[in-house]
Parts: sequence; structure tokens; C-alpha cells
Amino acid sequence: MKPLRLKDYPYTQVINPNDFGFNFVMQAAETSVKAHAIAFHTFDALEQDVLDGLSTIFPRAYSVGPLQLLLNQIQQDGLSSIGYNLWKEDSECLQWLDTKEPKSVIYVNFGSIAVMTAEQLVEFAMGLANSEISFLLKKASGCTNGV
Repeated sequence: MKPLRLKDYPYTQVINPNDFGFNFVMQAAETSVKAHAIAFHTFDALEQDVLDGLSTIFPRAYSVGPLQLLLNQIQQDGLSSIGYNLWKEDSECLQWLDTKEPKSVIYVNFGSIAVMTAEQLVEFAMGLANSEISFLLKKASGCTNGV
């Protein structure tokens, strides 16, 4: 998977042998070679080179995506309402967003693997607040909006 570097991978921002995230990823990688098969949430046309490379290590590597396209095939059993996102939708954020003009809000989402210090986060938040532009900051537990 050239030209990716170790630091480009999730949970490897910190290469500390005592770090939980680093150990989890390393253990999963070491265990994966014993797997009978591995399914990747991607599709051939998107990452053919990567899948070809992985198939030399894992002969039974399968692409099973994009899973979002399978949503319309889920029977109405209550699961289809979650879509492909397991986070509960925050309707309060959407209601706030509906009060704003189109293209007038900055949307910020660090995902679930962002690594930053508390000081960096405060500095970033102060920059958003001082911009005097409406913003929506998405976080795992919901969202924060301002100005």
C-alpha cells in the first residue's frame, strides 16, 4: 500500500508499546494471518491495487462494499432505520442547522481517531468561536454549535 506510512494508519499516531490503541491494532494484525478469511468494507474498483496486495498475504481476502448500497435490501425489521451509522442521530443539531442559511455554517468532524491535546482542542475551538461564523462541531457524543 505505497506510499502510506505507519503514521498514516488509525491508532498508530502514537507508537508507544504501552499504548492501548497501538497494542490493539498490532494484536489484530498479528492475529489476522491466522484467519480463514478476511472481509474488507471496500470494493474492487476503488482499491484494486490494495486488494491485490492484500490477497498475496491473505488468499481469502474479500471486498464486501459498499455496504450502504445494501440498505434497501434490509427487511423492515427495525434495523433499517439505523442506516449504516450506528450513532444515534442528533435531531437538535439538525433543527439548529435548519435555521441557518445555506453555505453559512462551518462543519467540523474529527471522526473517532483524531489525536490532539486538550490545549490544541481549546485553541481550535477558540479559533472557531473567534471566526464569528456559525459552526457545527461533531463529536462522538453529539454535537456543539455556536455563533
